[in-house]
Amino acid sequence: MPELKLENSVVRIGSFEANAAIPLASFQYLQGHVPDPATHRSYMDRGTTELDAHYPLHQNFANILLRENGYTHANFQTLVFEGAGHNEAAWAERLDKPLEFLLGTSARNTP
Repeated sequence: MPELKLENSVVRIGSFEANAAIPLASFQYLQGHVPDPATHRSYMDRGTTELDAHYPLHQNFANILLRENGYTHANFQTLVFEGAGHNEAAWAERLDKPLEFLLGTSARNTP
């Protein structure tokens, strides 16, 4: 399993072990690189089982970050699918949600 050294700690990439180094580094980067909400849309979702069971805190941070940078219900959607996992079958069941939000007629009529 690959490892990443970050500030004197070792994080195992691709494991189910809890870690904070990678999410914190991601959010630190994103704070200065959030796309302009006037010209971009963002969609995020997750389930509540398997790997997705570890995502609530991180998704909440991302939600706050985008809202603080001007994203609204018109250009940002975040959904939670109770009982869904982190796998292709679960994604296939809800593929219509991001496609409709990002590519549907409402996406063409609002920034």
